[in-house]
Amino acid sequence: MTLQWWPWLLTLLQILHGLAMVSEPDLHRWIPYMRPRAMHPGDLQELVEQYRVVVLMTTIPKRIEYIEPVIDSMLRQTWPASEIYMSIPYVYNRTGESYKIPEWMQAKPIRLMRCEDLGPGTHLLNGLRLEEDPWTFLVVVDDDHIYGHQLIEQLMRSALANPGSAVAAQGFLSVPGILESQELTALQDQGVQRPRYLQDQGFPAGPVLVSYLGVVYQRGFFDERVFQYDRACYQCRYQDDMWFSAHLASKGIKRFVLGAALGVQELTEMHLGPESLTKWPENRPRNVSDDCNQCLLQKRSTKLWAFRRRVVLALAGLPSAAGLPSEVSPEWESVLASIKRLSNWPDLTYLCTAGWEGSSGFILGKSFLLNDILVTGSTACEAQGDARISQLLRDLLLWEGDANTVLVMGSLEDLQKGDPEDFWAVAECAANMYDFHVQQADDDERALREAEDQAASKQDPKEFLVEKFGHLMLNSRFRQRPLELTSGLGDQMPRRSRAASGAQTWPYCRLGSWLAASVGAFNEMPG
Repeated sequence: MTLQWWPWLLTLLQILHGLAMVSEPDLHRWIPYMRPRAMHPGDLQELVEQYRVVVLMTTIPKRIEYIEPVIDSMLRQTWPASEIYMSIPYVYNRTGESYKIPEWMQAKPIRLMRCEDLGPGTHLLNGLRLEEDPWTFLVVVDDDHIYGHQLIEQLMRSALANPGSAVAAQGFLSVPGILESQELTALQDQGVQRPRYLQDQGFPAGPVLVSYLGVVYQRGFFDERVFQYDRACYQCRYQDDMWFSAHLASKGIKRFVLGAALGVQELTEMHLGPESLTKWPENRPRNVSDDCNQCLLQKRSTKLWAFRRRVVLALAGLPSAAGLPSEVSPEWESVLASIKRLSNWPDLTYLCTAGWEGSSGFILGKSFLLNDILVTGSTACEAQGDARISQLLRDLLLWEGDANTVLVMGSLEDLQKGDPEDFWAVAECAANMYDFHVQQADDDERALREAEDQAASKQDPKEFLVEKFGHLMLNSRFRQRPLELTSGLGDQMPRRSRAASGAQTWPYCRLGSWLAASVGAFNEMPG
């Protein structure tokens, strides 16, 4: 009699497991969109003058004497960095050693910045403290590779052609079972090699950008949470690449992988050797990555790595921002509570009101937390007043570069008195009106057809296609993969009881007082 409950419990567990499996994001969706499509064609000298780019590096005591070739490679770039920061901790926490800075390093035209040891991510984390302008580009490199002279230029041309995105020479997307998938097997039978960035590390994660071959971020992609290694996620301190990519993923910021070494030369005696920043006798990088990923999914969201679109909110009808962010008045407490009514919070909320000019360190694009809500300021609106669409759009279109980012505009009154689900319904409506990925897919298929026509005149058509257009064959194959239908916003949002609705007048979708549009829709004609 005491075991009669067991079949019911087993059934319940099976149901819960099935629900979990259904809700887990399918990371195969990322595969056709991991590589950037374009490079900025502008004049190099003009680009160098227009954009501030700094290089961030760090090292450890036993390697500092041997990294002169690495530093020299960054000093010989075709796109010269405005600054090269070498962050040198006072004490190396892993061993308790102090640093002896070589005389040759002190003579280099670089900035030696003493700091606390923040783990393998010291290069970026200390760099974020040194550079506060959100518009600055941060190129992060390791100390165990001699880099090609065009590294910064190639990273920057790619980043500028794909605004609102981070770009790395290499990275990874870990999809369990991907190596035995029908798609990869069929491609390999045709002679198409698997890209290094497609991996099976035993857990789903990515895209994760890695710094050892070079990566470029924009300073405004980061907020104070990037410094807050949770105690339960302490292993992420030693998986800095995953930690930083998770920080971007949580805000819907795209990560692109070039999938190329970009002329790098490895210092084989140091890369992943005994003195590696992320590997030592009692540590195993794969285990650290798994532990870090598990914690991130528990602490952030099981849909952290989901293929989805960034959604931001521009809000008008607000009190003056005077006193923010140091002082949050009861009036602002009410504003933030209204935002929290939403079933999912926006990736970023633009608080469009007066009073920001007097706020400490205010710069457009600099984000910060107010009662756990990630916000930034916009000076385009008056306090407590209505706002025109052009006012709400002004700073959105200045900072939000990703064509697929969905912009939702409304007022505090809409949040307080309306149905919270209208926010996500109008966002989904706008997402369904415009999707840059559809254009990319069309461009890929057109290019592949043209390649097949070219191949027909070649002595070995198959070899020509595989060698020159293997990446297009890969993208096409994975787009044909049967996938569960999702909303225009991707895998991020839970299913709603009612379909997205709204009045559509290009490029906007309107639902009640809410208005939404995709960034890229402003540059496209409907149909």
